[in-house]
Amino acid sequence: MWPFSRTAKGEMPLKSQDVIWLNSEARIAGIVKELDRQLAAGVHVLAAAFTGRSIDALAAALAGGSREVDALTDPITPARLIERFNAYDRPTCILTSADSLVLPSGTPVVPVALNRELCLLVAERFPLREKDDSLLAFAAGLSSRTSVQFNVSLDDPLMRLFAGDRQAEMLRQLGAGPDEPLTHPFLARAIEKAQAHIAAKCPDPTRVESWIETQHRPS
Repeated sequence: MWPFSRTAKGEMPLKSQDVIWLNSEARIAGIVKELDRQLAAGVHVLAAAFTGRSIDALAAALAGGSREVDALTDPITPARLIERFNAYDRPTCILTSADSLVLPSGTPVVPVALNRELCLLVAERFPLREKDDSLLAFAAGLSSRTSVQFNVSLDDPLMRLFAGDRQAEMLRQLGAGPDEPLTHPFLARAIEKAQAHIAAKCPDPTRVESWIETQHRPS
């Protein structure tokens, strides 16, 4: 089942999916596996992360091999990103921080068509839903043929507040393993509820990760 993100009236909604992994190592390996599958299918891949640790882990996992990987460090708009993808004559992966993807207010519909389908692979969910929604809005500005996959592991800061050994065992009973993630809709709803809870306690995106860390310290 695919939940759909909202786009402007009349546009085709983007497909988005939450993929739940047991740990960070499995999450990164799974992202790389899906990335390679998409490239082999002729699809461009935009790999994004909110944290430096996830970007570094992805960069290390993607080093070497025959895949085309372009590291993006400067801020970029949907139109400029499309131009960058279209400059390649084969399916390409661009790796970037989510904060580098800029959607200015009032951005018009992108006039240049993307020359291939695009898959946005996000290495994590941000603790606040509004940051994820901004990423979806950016993706909607790229192409209606953009699919979006958020990858989450039980040791992510967001999940550590709401998922422990009991939840991990439940996931295993549902079929999750080191190489077998889950995509059940109730997990996606649980993540959204967790984000709403965090937003009620600490709505500041610049402080929310440090706030989460304080919740894990013994009293």
